[in-house]
Amino acid sequence: MKKHRYVLGSLLVALAASALVSATTVSARPQAKAAAIKAAWIYVGPHNDGGWSQAHDAGRLYVQKTLGSGVVTTFKENVPEGPQVAQVIDSLVRDGNKIIFATSFGYMDAMAAAAKKYPDVYFEHATGYKASKNFANYFGAGEDAIYLSGMAAGVATKNGVVGYIVPFPIPEIIRHANGFALGVQAMRPGAKIKLVWTKSWFDPAKEKKAAESLVADQRSPSRSASEARIRPPTTQGPTPLPEKPIP
Repeated sequence: MKKHRYVLGSLLVALAASALVSATTVSARPQAKAAAIKAAWIYVGPHNDGGWSQAHDAGRLYVQKTLGSGVVTTFKENVPEGPQVAQVIDSLVRDGNKIIFATSFGYMDAMAAAAKKYPDVYFEHATGYKASKNFANYFGAGEDAIYLSGMAAGVATKNGVVGYIVPFPIPEIIRHANGFALGVQAMRPGAKIKLVWTKSWFDPAKEKKAAESLVADQRSPSRSASEARIRPPTTQGPTPLPEKPIP
């Protein structure tokens, strides 16, 4: 987790610094000290969730520490995907934030619309595929580490069935599932992957229930994807068992 937070923090520093340079270049005046750039982060869960949002917040704190007085950071947590995020973005722009990081796939459309609405503000979106002049997306190659966890599961399984707890079938999740399944296959050819969908990015109670259901089915070990952000490959790799949603 430390290495992941450092890499994410370094990425956010680079992005924030780029916006800082661009903004100060445009607004700089001779012998005038540039005002601190205001930067904001939007989290789908609590900032201290022990996983996805907390890693982003560690990046935010790293930005603040590294850029010092050149930047003022803030964050909004537990912001649901949907119309509410557009209101949060509007509020952050009104507060003077010049770069906004939104950290969940479901924020993408609202961020794309805001980028058109506010051409002088920079928008950075974790995951997704839309982009424009002042709107970009970023994401690391999480499937690499997930492939390794799949290898570990392939070695550990005794019955050739491995459980995987998944949130939503977005592109990144599917890519991660492919990596996990191929990792399992590398160590246990012909293994099967059992998926349980929580339909939530952050719900410890559902995740616990999902893990318990896999144990009850005597299909283990299981791994949660909620921190990483899965559907296994259908044309290659282990054969998936029927999906089992958690109510």
